[in-house]
Amino acid sequence: MTTTIAKKNMPELRFFDEKGVKYSDWKTYKLNECFNFHRTNSLSRSQLNTAGRGIKNIHYGDVHMSFGTHLDVLKDNLPYINNDIEKNTKEDDYCVKGDIVIADASEDRTDVGKAVEILETNGEKILAGLHTLLLRPKKEDFTLGFMGFLFATTNIRRQVMRLATGASVLGISKNSLTGININIPEKKEQEKISNFLLAIDRWINNIKAQKQNLEEYKRGMMQKIFSQEVRFKDDNGKYFPAWEESSLKDIFKKRSARNNGSEHKNVLTNSAQYGVVNQSEYFDKDIANQDNLTNYYVVETDDFVYNPRISKFAPVGPFKRNKNGRGIMSPLYTILRLGKGNLSFYEYYFGTNLWHRYMFKISNFGARHDRMNIRGEDFMKMPIPFPDTKEQEKIASFLIAIDKLISMKAEQVKNAETWKKGLLQKMFV
Repeated sequence: MTTTIAKKNMPELRFFDEKGVKYSDWKTYKLNECFNFHRTNSLSRSQLNTAGRGIKNIHYGDVHMSFGTHLDVLKDNLPYINNDIEKNTKEDDYCVKGDIVIADASEDRTDVGKAVEILETNGEKILAGLHTLLLRPKKEDFTLGFMGFLFATTNIRRQVMRLATGASVLGISKNSLTGININIPEKKEQEKISNFLLAIDRWINNIKAQKQNLEEYKRGMMQKIFSQEVRFKDDNGKYFPAWEESSLKDIFKKRSARNNGSEHKNVLTNSAQYGVVNQSEYFDKDIANQDNLTNYYVVETDDFVYNPRISKFAPVGPFKRNKNGRGIMSPLYTILRLGKGNLSFYEYYFGTNLWHRYMFKISNFGARHDRMNIRGEDFMKMPIPFPDTKEQEKIASFLIAIDKLISMKAEQVKNAETWKKGLLQKMFV
């Protein structure tokens, strides 16, 4: 591969054949010259399951969220169609290798029309489902894997986004897609492009797997450490003293400083996934009334914040440390400041589920099924561990080191994906 000056129907980066001869110029086609559309179904999530057998289904939500540019049934999880659903399918409806599945609806213009190419079916029966379009090459002029990358290029994405219509939900139609232009090289160059980019994908996926393994290791070690299955030793090789049990009120002090005169305007929120973050950035808008912030609590860096709102990520509500600077928070939250002990130790402790049982015990869910209803006095009586402070420091240092490795892997993934995106720009017309 070498670099040439980009010309019409010639990308900036080109591959050469075994004799060093440049492949012929790329050719432009309309989409309907290259693909036929095949039938899809409209089954909702409630008609699918993850523990069944039989026919699998590609839901448009999975195209958006779960898959990259390609789908391999041996690696990617697909839901099954419920057994009681009448299928009414023909053999031609089942997906085959090389098919393109396009999500025809999205709330986000930049994501509408996202496509995935099927690399492997493993002989299983798979249908394209709700809000998808199924495209199949008309003839064997395409190398497996090439089209998945092609449909992710800026050229194709821009054409598709221009076709999207709708208000709150954007959509594209089969008829509108037929006229988009696609630029295709000869098959041997397709093969070299596809093999090269698939190798990059394998490399990126390997880094992602390393990151995931570290995250799973961290979760497992946190449970073992805070349940005292794993203990740390002092510098003399001896175990630290037995852990003491204390209560939240003995270690943390409740804070209730009000935002008098609405002096502070930086409204923070405590999210289950991302911790304490700026509210306007998290929700893409201001939720709080900026004209009436007097009743809000002032929260400082390293304060801990408990949010009683429950979710699948936080079944008793998130308990997070504020690393986002001074701000103000809803009086629905409980603001706490650590009085003794290691900040990171307790940050990690509240990242486990070991304190959840007590919360369920004292909670009265009442009319709000999405919120823990707990008396402040009971909350402050929560039993929590208090090991020797030097053991707290060792535990915190150990888990911080793992987090640094995870962050390093995340940065590697980000950089690799940015590099790949740049290559796509240069390797396609």
